[in-house]
Amino acid sequence: MTVLRLSKVSYAYDDDSNALDEIDLSVAGGECVAVIGPNGAGKSTLLRVMAGLLAPTAGTVEMMGKKLDRKKTAAGGNIGILFQDPDDQLFMPSVREDVAFGPLNQGLGTEEAGKRVTEALRLVGLPNFGERVPHHLSYGEKKRVAIAGILAMRPKILLLDEPTANLDPRGRAELMGLIGKLGCTVVMATHDMETAAAMADRVCVLNRKVLATGEKREILTNRKLLESNGLEMPTVARLFAEMDADGEMPLTVGEAAGWMAKRNEGLDRKEK
Repeated sequence: MTVLRLSKVSYAYDDDSNALDEIDLSVAGGECVAVIGPNGAGKSTLLRVMAGLLAPTAGTVEMMGKKLDRKKTAAGGNIGILFQDPDDQLFMPSVREDVAFGPLNQGLGTEEAGKRVTEALRLVGLPNFGERVPHHLSYGEKKRVAIAGILAMRPKILLLDEPTANLDPRGRAELMGLIGKLGCTVVMATHDMETAAAMADRVCVLNRKVLATGEKREILTNRKLLESNGLEMPTVARLFAEMDADGEMPLTVGEAAGWMAKRNEGLDRKEK
């Protein structure tokens, strides 16, 4: 079932320069779509249009078959957006107050909002952080709190703007694991090809226009398409491309290990 559909969506800045040009994109329920592209491609603008924070200059945005406008989208709570910099999202004196802000503004009572805060902080692995000051946290912890604030509103769709940016390897792995466990529909804008390879079901290449969209292996192994837009194949895929490896090209370390195991099994059979 399609839960989000953009039809001929364009967005122009005040100087009439186009950030987005006739975007057609559909997202199915439970799907994870990675939007990739060079700097200035319009990825962040696209997420803000999807969230209703920016009204498209032309075209329509539909969720669950209903046309959305900025007011309905912002008030409905069906879409949650994670900004690239969590400091743009955290503003209350304590973590608990920050996470509770959304549910309370949805009209929930204090008791129900408190339950959602407890649940959301547990989900992101910060159950005892309620009384902490958000701006005293590490960058990765801030990202988790920002996600908790979104989860507390129980949106149907998560929009993530460079979710792994500026995280160390452990923080990146933990955040990817968290997002993968949520089971939500996810659209993420990212420069991180490893994250796209590990998490996405489908990849969209954006450079103001949708240049290509398809199953992640199809897009992330298309060296010509990626390099023409200032991008690279995931590291593992680049390695196997240089090796002229046979068969389906691995995208992740796990897939590479599987490929090597099958190859070694084949060699063992030949030797016997």
